[in-house]
Amino acid sequence: HNAADPAANLVDVWVNGNVFLEDFEFRTATPWVDAPAGQELNIAITPANSTSIVADFDVILEGGSKYVIVANGEIVLEGNGPQGFNLFIYDQGREMAMTPDMTDVNIFHGSNDAPAVDLVEVQQGFGPLVDDLEYGVFTGYAGLPTNDYSLQVRNAAGTDVVAQYS
Repeated sequence: HNAADPAANLVDVWVNGNVFLEDFEFRTATPWVDAPAGQELNIAITPANSTSIVADFDVILEGGSKYVIVANGEIVLEGNGPQGFNLFIYDQGREMAMTPDMTDVNIFHGSNDAPAVDLVEVQQGFGPLVDDLEYGVFTGYAGLPTNDYSLQVRNAAGTDVVAQYS
């Protein structure tokens, strides 16, 4: 749940009319869960402890794939603009790294009021990892040796540090 809209701080998630997640809080995630493949699923979002739907989506998950789904955007916006509330779906999720001594990292640009950004690793000397990442896009997985890292989010020109995460 990455929707920073105050109206979405705490939501319930419904799948096909049944509560799937209650009191799902902004900046939290679920563990991997199984879902039926090959059939339409209606995913509805309501304010916590409410049945008033603020957004709903019909999705079909294919068998043999693992999905990362990020709820993001603003509920209050009208229409389906690029910053409107949406589910961003990545169909090549991984539960573990491809190589045992590596950590696979998949980054999603979820700041709906930010332009494209660069990502630079500054602690271990890897340097630039991602160039011009646009809002709503997943990078795909990159394998890094398991270690402690410090990632800087920079403006697309690479000159200004917007945020840093360790």
